[in-house]
Amino acid sequence: MIVKKRENKRLRAAMIFLGVILGLVCCEFILQISSFLMQGTISADSFKDKSSIKIICMGDSFTFGAGAMPEFSYPAQLQRILDNTISEKSFEVINLGYPDKNSALLAQELPQVIKDYNPDMVFVMIGVNDYCNFKGLGNIFNTHDFSKVDVLANLKIFKLFQIIRLNLKANFSPATKDNFRQKIFAYFKLIIEAAQQRYMNDLKKAEMLAKEAIEKFPSLGLGYVELARVYQEKIFFSQALDVFKKAAGMVISEEELPVFSGLIELSRNAEAAEEYDISIRALVLACCFSLDNEQVYAEFDHIFAITEDPRKAIIIYTALNEIFPEDEQIILRLGRMYKAMRDFEGAKKYWAVLLKNKNFQQEAEEEIASADFFIERGAAVVFNSAGEYGFSEFLNEISVFKRNNVKVDRNYILKNNRILLKNENKLVEKHLNPILAKKIESIANSCDNAGIKLFFVSYPLLVQTYVLAEVKRGNIAFIDLRPRFLEVLETGQWSDFFVHDGHCSALGYEIIGKAVADVIVKQFN
Repeated sequence: MIVKKRENKRLRAAMIFLGVILGLVCCEFILQISSFLMQGTISADSFKDKSSIKIICMGDSFTFGAGAMPEFSYPAQLQRILDNTISEKSFEVINLGYPDKNSALLAQELPQVIKDYNPDMVFVMIGVNDYCNFKGLGNIFNTHDFSKVDVLANLKIFKLFQIIRLNLKANFSPATKDNFRQKIFAYFKLIIEAAQQRYMNDLKKAEMLAKEAIEKFPSLGLGYVELARVYQEKIFFSQALDVFKKAAGMVISEEELPVFSGLIELSRNAEAAEEYDISIRALVLACCFSLDNEQVYAEFDHIFAITEDPRKAIIIYTALNEIFPEDEQIILRLGRMYKAMRDFEGAKKYWAVLLKNKNFQQEAEEEIASADFFIERGAAVVFNSAGEYGFSEFLNEISVFKRNNVKVDRNYILKNNRILLKNENKLVEKHLNPILAKKIESIANSCDNAGIKLFFVSYPLLVQTYVLAEVKRGNIAFIDLRPRFLEVLETGQWSDFFVHDGHCSALGYEIIGKAVADVIVKQFN
C-alpha cells in the first residue's frame, strides 16, 4: 500500500512536470506565431510600384547638415538629385537628423516616426555619439548578461520571463572587488547616471557621480570626459582642462579616444565663450595623443582666423614643431604665419624644408621666390616670440608629458595591477557594443515590422563595428561612404570636403547625397 502511494506521487509529479514542459512549449509556439503575424505581410519593396515615394533620413548632426547651410545638407541635396534623375516619380525627402542623437534615442523614436510619416524608405546614419551620449539607454546595464546562451536568449518565453523578473527585481547587483565584469558595469552605470543628472541640470550630483566613476576606474577615459562636461555646463573651462590634463597621464592608450574627443569638444565650447587661451590649450593637449592631428590643426586654423593673431599661432606651432619635428602640416603653417608677420627669412627656413615633399614643392618654391623679392627690397622684419602670452609653462608641461607618455602609461598600469585592462582591446567598446547592437537590431525590426525598406549609411570615414555586424547579421542594405571619400581625398584637400569641426562641407554632403541617390535609382532599375 505504501509502495503504491509512493508510485502514485511519483506519477503525479512526472505528469505535473510534463504538463509544465508542454505548457511552456505551447506558450512559446503561440508567442512565436504571434510575433510572425505581427510582422505583417507588406513587402519592403512594394514602394517600387508607387508614383510618389516618401523618404526619411534619420541620424545625428551629419544628417542634420552641421557645417553647411540647411539647403546643402545631404537630404536636401538628395531631394534635388532625385528630382533631376527620376522624372517619372515624385520624391519627398524629409530630414529628421538631429545633433547629438544616438542609437538608443533613434531606436526609441523610430516607431512613432513610422506612424506619423508612413515612409517608403528610411536611411539611417547613426553611432558616432554612442560612446559620449548615454541618453536613452536607461538602466540597461543593470540587466544585461553577456553569459546567456544565444539559443535561450532568442526564445520568446525566456524574454517573457525576463520581463517579469525585471519588473519584480529592478535593483542593480552591487559590484565586488573580485568580479571584474560587475565592476565595469557599475562604472558604466555611474557614467550613465552622471549624464542623466547633467541633462536634468543637477550638476552637483552629476559631478559626484563622475568623480566616483573616475575613482573606480582611473585608467578609463569616459569618467574624465563626463566630469569635464559637468564643469563646462558650469562654464568652468579651466577646471575642465585640468581634468583632461590629469587624464592625459592616467588613461591607458586604448582608452585615449574619448579623452581626445572631449578635448576637441572643450576647445569648441571655450571658443564659443571667447576663452581662446583655454581653447588653444585644449587643442595643444589633444595633439599629444596623436590620434587625429589633421582635425586639431583645422581647429587651430579656425581659432587663429577668428583672433587674427599670427603671433600667437607662431608660438603654438613652434612649440608643437619641437614635439613633432617631422610633421609637415605644422611646418606649412609656420611658413604661412611667418609670412603673415612679414618675417620672410623665418618663413624661408620652413619653406625650404617643404621643398623635399612633392605635395608642397610648388607652393614652397613660389613662397621662397616671393620672400626673396621682399627681402631684397628691405620689406622684411624679424619676429621675436620669446616670453609672450604666458604659454611657455603650459607648453613645457605638454612637452614633458609627450616625451614620457609611454613610460607614465606603462608604469601606471603595472603599479595599479591593470594588466587585465591593458590586455582588453578597447574595453569600453567591448562591453558597450552588445548593448548598442540591440539598439541597431531594434531599428531594423521597426522597419521590418512595418514593411519599410531600411538602409544604414556609414559615416564618411568610419563605421561602428556593431552597426556593421548587425547589418551583416540581418542582411540589411548598407551604403559604405568610405571608399568614395578616400578616393576624393587622394587628389583633393581635407578642407574641400570637411569643415574645421570634422563635419562635412557642402561638397562633402553632396558626395553623400549622390551615394544615397545611386542606391535609390538602382531600386527602380
